[in-house]
Amino acid sequence: MHAKAGIWVWSAVFIAGVIASAYFVTGTVEDGEEHAHDSPTELLLPMRMDDIAAVEIVVRGDAHRYERNDDGAWYKHAHTHDAVVSKDAHRHKVPADVSARIAKALTTFSRTRVERVIAKLPLQQDNYGTAEPEIVIAIFVIGEVRPALSLRVGHQTPDGFARYVAVVQRGVVVAIPEFQIARLREFTSLRPTAGNRVGQ
Repeated sequence: MHAKAGIWVWSAVFIAGVIASAYFVTGTVEDGEEHAHDSPTELLLPMRMDDIAAVEIVVRGDAHRYERNDDGAWYKHAHTHDAVVSKDAHRHKVPADVSARIAKALTTFSRTRVERVIAKLPLQQDNYGTAEPEIVIAIFVIGEVRPALSLRVGHQTPDGFARYVAVVQRGVVVAIPEFQIARLREFTSLRPTAGNRVGQ
């Protein structure tokens, strides 16, 4: 009897150990996969790139708007006062390589990580330059007219490696890598033509 009881006890312990091991192994894999795909809580943009319909970037009053056409290809929105805009641009037809470069540049920015949260909005005193931002970014998701995310880009941090950004919908000022803003400024300063390598 004692021998049989002992066998049952050890069997139960073994089964419980297998179940626990499977649980922790599965949990570890899932956590790793989530981290590998950029957890939204760690990113500046909480939405997936596939859900974004348009991105508007205003640099010192100069507006740049990038949208998807009916086929899902990215293009830079053209205005009639631009004398060098082609008819194809007005019909939202762009070369595949141009669309790919725009998509790559915007995708790179969508992966921007928040280094740290600096302060909550509203600020009693703006020490970060977000009240009069150098750059304003509006992210629009598919099916929505109003921006899903509004970013007000302020000063560089004292060490020059990061940039203060007010995330309006979250009600916070965060610090993000400066190189992401530098890339974005370079991207908007060039016309998205086949000769430009912005975003590569």
